[in-house]
Amino acid sequence: MPQARLGVKPPDGGWGWVVVAGAFFVHAGMLATALSFGVFYAEFREVFQESAGITSFISSILVGTMLMCSPFAGALSNLTSCRTAIIAGGVISAAGLAVSYFAQTMIHLFFSVGILTGFGLSLTYTPSLAMIGRYFNRRHGTANGIAVCGTGVGQFALPPLFQFLIDEFGWKGALLIVGGLMLNGCVCGALMKPIYLTEDGTKVDREAQSSEDQELPVVHVPFHQKACESFDVSLLKHRPFLVFSVSLFGMVLGVSVLFVHLVAHAQNLGVEKTSAVFLLSIIGVSEIFSRPLNGWLSDRGKIDKVYYYMIGVTGMAVANLAIPFASNYTGLVVCMVLYGFFSGMANPVLAVLVCRYSGASRISSGLGWAFVFQGVAFLLGPPVAGWLYDATGNYDMSFFSAAIVIFVSVLVLLLNPCSTTSRTLGPGAGGLPDRPDGIVVLSYVMRDVSSEDGIGVFSHMKRDVSGEDGIGVFSHMKRDVSGEDGIGVFSHVKRDVSSEDGIRVLSHVKRDVSSEDGIGVFSHMKRDVSGEDGIGVLSHVKRDVSSEDGIRVLSHVKRDVSSEDGIGVFSHMKRDVSGEDGIGVFSHMKRDVSGEDGIGVLSHVKRDVSSEDGIRVLSHVKRDVSSEDGIGVFSHMKRDVSGEDGIGVLSHVKRDVSSEDGIRVLSHVKRDVSSEDGIGVFSHMKRDVSGEDGIGVLSHVKRDVSSEDGIGVFSHMKRDVSSEDGIGVLSHVKRDVSSEDGIGVLSHVKRDVSSEDGIGVLSHVKRYVSSEDGIGVLSHVKRDVSSEDGQSNPGFRG
Repeated sequence: MPQARLGVKPPDGGWGWVVVAGAFFVHAGMLATALSFGVFYAEFREVFQESAGITSFISSILVGTMLMCSPFAGALSNLTSCRTAIIAGGVISAAGLAVSYFAQTMIHLFFSVGILTGFGLSLTYTPSLAMIGRYFNRRHGTANGIAVCGTGVGQFALPPLFQFLIDEFGWKGALLIVGGLMLNGCVCGALMKPIYLTEDGTKVDREAQSSEDQELPVVHVPFHQKACESFDVSLLKHRPFLVFSVSLFGMVLGVSVLFVHLVAHAQNLGVEKTSAVFLLSIIGVSEIFSRPLNGWLSDRGKIDKVYYYMIGVTGMAVANLAIPFASNYTGLVVCMVLYGFFSGMANPVLAVLVCRYSGASRISSGLGWAFVFQGVAFLLGPPVAGWLYDATGNYDMSFFSAAIVIFVSVLVLLLNPCSTTSRTLGPGAGGLPDRPDGIVVLSYVMRDVSSEDGIGVFSHMKRDVSGEDGIGVFSHMKRDVSGEDGIGVFSHVKRDVSSEDGIRVLSHVKRDVSSEDGIGVFSHMKRDVSGEDGIGVLSHVKRDVSSEDGIRVLSHVKRDVSSEDGIGVFSHMKRDVSGEDGIGVFSHMKRDVSGEDGIGVLSHVKRDVSSEDGIRVLSHVKRDVSSEDGIGVFSHMKRDVSGEDGIGVLSHVKRDVSSEDGIRVLSHVKRDVSSEDGIGVFSHMKRDVSGEDGIGVLSHVKRDVSSEDGIGVFSHMKRDVSSEDGIGVLSHVKRDVSSEDGIGVLSHVKRDVSSEDGIGVLSHVKRYVSSEDGIGVLSHVKRDVSSEDGQSNPGFRG
């Protein structure tokens, strides 16, 4: 199954503008056809001699089916691609109008025009909007405004065209010709190029991705499971999204009356048919200017988009309310100009708000469910208005009722607190403010711990996508969990985001291990380690979150050493936190990004931030040195901080190798500090391996695990340095999992940095932090972007 691999941020341009052009013509030719179908209303009523309520069902079913089938369209685009869905929609909608040529009864038109054509239009409409959300974030409102103004162009051009075709060829010939026009949707679909980005937002090579896919094991998921996951019913449990959808229902319930009954109402006032049809074109002309202008203003103005939407919908209600008071054609024209202007305020931000309440990763599903509410409303509105006409003999009560319902829909939005108008799909309280950069790394992760599939790290991470980039690090990762455990490290993780706990990765993380500590970074990881503990990388970590800064990754680490699972990385580590430094492992990391040397991950780390040099990586480590050698992992580390070379991690380490325990981890490390390259992670390490490579990232490290301590850093790691794929730090690691503990450090990790997804395990990760230095993992990470200094926001709690 094809998967869209979204990166840190949408490109906000490039081919995205071609996608906008395709979406423009989808709106102009497909959606505008549905909204302009009221031109056929008078013909159908005259030919079949049915009441206004029954006849209006054709347009109601058409638009209602188009909107109500949006979840199916979203699911199909998730299972295949938006391009495939739109092309299929063009063919189906054309077939529906073509078979309408043979209609002899109203029921025939209900099925051919209403259901078949409506379903085809749904396959074109929803995926076209979803593609804009994937290509744009910072300019989402502008791009969306340009695309949806196609509806205005279509509404201007199509009603007179439809009337001309009816006059020249009859209603049957007109439907056949319009069906041919629907095939242009296939051309629009061909423009919807799927987007594949790496973590730094750059395109990658498909061929290399294919080679990687061949190397990695593939677990097949049943089609019905993929289909069920694509519908994403959990969105309906999220209150802000549900409230917004109910508001959409009320708005469309009122607006639908105008599109179906306006022409008939004008004819009842004595307006000739051609002029009455042109009223729909006037709406289109007004929207041509209003939609792109207001979309642009919504991106640059200081008014929140939800209030922009509410002002627009209120104006639409006023325009509907004024229609019964317009006793002549001029008055109706003024009402339509006002309606088109305010509609141009609300419609460009509609999809943007859906993206806000559902998240960019689920915008297809979010649009689908939002359109279901609109579809039900369009299915009910015109027939009810028609029955009110049959009962009263005029349309005044119909338009009054429509205006009241639209007003109520605006009031419904007030049920959403202001704090929820700009947050991600998150818990019931709190939220993330709008920011220009919108970078929130690994924050606001939601996890449903009631499942049994062993959910992994960074699963279904939801971020505040109301900013300009929308995508976080390691976000949008999907994993095939059809097996019983099968959960890898950082690979294809899937999560249920329907819970309300709002867990944050690397902060206030809770892990259900039925033990007392229950706190774990990267917790809820399950690996097939053929043992009983299932302890993952860096699990069972305890963090001290009582401090004010709350930024102490892997600090205050304590590990339960009473188990028999073969302690892994950073295990048995104890720190003396009673002193002044109290700095943990990899905590309070700072990187010097003022130079151009491209410092690597974990290099130039500042530990003691009170001093000027601040280069004390993993120093001051306390260990049991009661034995003579007593040389432990990262122990007795010495660094020369008097120079200017900026020594990296684990450099200048010396170890007594005269002992008999066979432990020579990172021994004989030498570092050439005469170079100017800005030393990176474990870089320039030399080991005497009497081989030819000599230089490797913790390569060819061997450890004797027959000793009693059984504690090894990166033990049994082997690295193939003969390949050419540019493997990063801790990549291509192989572990011997035949032992009982089976606990490895980033074991069996493979990363091809030439692939399309660019998702590596802490290797070659690049984040966009508005600078050009390509900051690495865990360095210069900004969690709360509501402040300027990148410090944690006290209000951002789990």
